[in-house]
Amino acid sequence: MEAYNKHRLPQDLATKLIEDLSADDNFVFLTTMATSHVQILVEFTKKIPGFQTLDHEDQIALLKGSAVEAMFLRSAELFNKKLLDGHTDILEEKIRNSGISHEYLIPMFNFYKSLGELKMIEEEYAILAAIVILTPDRPYIKDKESVERLQEKFLHILEKLCKQYHPDHPQQFARLLGRLTELRTFSHHHTDMVMSWRVRDHKFTPLLCEIWDVQ
Repeated sequence: MEAYNKHRLPQDLATKLIEDLSADDNFVFLTTMATSHVQILVEFTKKIPGFQTLDHEDQIALLKGSAVEAMFLRSAELFNKKLLDGHTDILEEKIRNSGISHEYLIPMFNFYKSLGELKMIEEEYAILAAIVILTPDRPYIKDKESVERLQEKFLHILEKLCKQYHPDHPQQFARLLGRLTELRTFSHHHTDMVMSWRVRDHKFTPLLCEIWDVQ
């Protein structure tokens, strides 16, 4: 939790949400936000208990493989918690005006809202982020068993948390896992989305190119 809380979007980015920007500036804003997300993800991941014991190449493969899903999960938390002080409508407008096609936007906002309905506590978001990062079937993972063993520990913790904090909702754990399945579909959307941006000659930061495998 300490690692999760320590590595958050910087406040100046959050305040920029409210500024009025042109479509191009909105794109720059979103890539800045995405870059910040990746930096936060890297720092948080390094602090996940047991992560550093994994094979070094597997660590990189896990980071690259989970970056998009972890980013959507974090942004869902931002969107659902009043971290934006009621400015979610402005953020929604910004995302809509950034050149992302509506076929991707609708499922994304639906995902944010469906996660919001689960009334998750911060600990659930943090553990869920660790579970997403430690997904053993990412491409290029050599030692799947070690990743699986580590992920299982976090799944057990999440299950206990769900029982403890949502005693009236015995389905909470199953629903959270269901949302992870939904989250995986975004990875495919995201690849298409990045390609459509590339066609329009938008420039990504070097870190995003590296982590999203954009040449």
